[in-house]
Amino acid sequence: MRMTWSCFYQLTTLMKRQDEEGIALVITLLMVALLVTLILEFDVSTRNELKAATNFRDGMKASYLAKAGVSAAQAIVAEDARIDKMFGRNYDTLFEVWATPLPNYPIGDGAVSVQVTDEMGKLNLNDLAALTEGEASDSPRLLDHISRFEHLFELLVLDTRLLDAILDWVDSDERQRKDGAEAQYYGELDRPYVTKNGPFDSLSELRLVKGITEQVFERLSPFVTVYPHDPDGVTPVNINTADPVVLQALDEQGNISTALAGDILQARPFQSAQDLNRVTSLGDIDEKLRAGRVIEVASSYFSVRAVGTVGETSKIAKAVIKRDGEKTELMYLRME
Repeated sequence: MRMTWSCFYQLTTLMKRQDEEGIALVITLLMVALLVTLILEFDVSTRNELKAATNFRDGMKASYLAKAGVSAAQAIVAEDARIDKMFGRNYDTLFEVWATPLPNYPIGDGAVSVQVTDEMGKLNLNDLAALTEGEASDSPRLLDHISRFEHLFELLVLDTRLLDAILDWVDSDERQRKDGAEAQYYGELDRPYVTKNGPFDSLSELRLVKGITEQVFERLSPFVTVYPHDPDGVTPVNINTADPVVLQALDEQGNISTALAGDILQARPFQSAQDLNRVTSLGDIDEKLRAGRVIEVASSYFSVRAVGTVGETSKIAKAVIKRDGEKTELMYLRME
């Protein structure tokens, strides 16, 4: 009997010790697993914070590179004016240094790309604001300029009825055109805002106009500008830098065909507006364009798109430069 109780006691003690050792092993494994999880979380968190810090650093560098690209564009545009003055030139063309894109120029551990575009080679939307303010609704100057925009829209396969909304946006009254929109329309939107009733401050503002979707904006924006804000009316278009589509739109009656626009391109550059008469296929169209101050050969407003890149991070600077003689002024700057 003693032997039996002794064996039972030893067996119980052994099982108890094994249970304690098993529990200790489980606890140890749990603690190791918890410690590994904490280490992994700390590692992931550290990596994310390091990546965020790196992205922030690269983003700051890229922003400064993009802004430096804008400054470089200003210097190039000013230098172009100095060279033109030196050689007695008073015209701007696409064969000048400013018109040559600068792709991925390395600076430090990054790179910058710069592209300058002549804003004077486009149709000016703010002319519509000036003409609706200073001219009667049946004014030939206003109707002719509206016709130019209608022709541009047709060439771009855009709905010409959008012009009513643009005209209502820039005119100072609340009389709504047939396909336009005034304060009531914009005030009843889910996110209402006030109509401008004045000239555009920037081209991106065009997105606020009724019917101007992102697709319409992307299609239209390369051919229109809002610079300068000329209170007199029609801003002359530089025929040395204008796109063929813009050249076709210059004649309000649509008499400049694709072929005639090609003839103009072949005859460029022109040293004066009078030189357009070299394009004999135009007939008397060139005289009409000169008489209406529709064309010019010099430019004073340029847009800049500068992209700074560091690693996998890029920043875009969009700017507009005004040139007056050899001086330049930054009229607009937006970082993206």
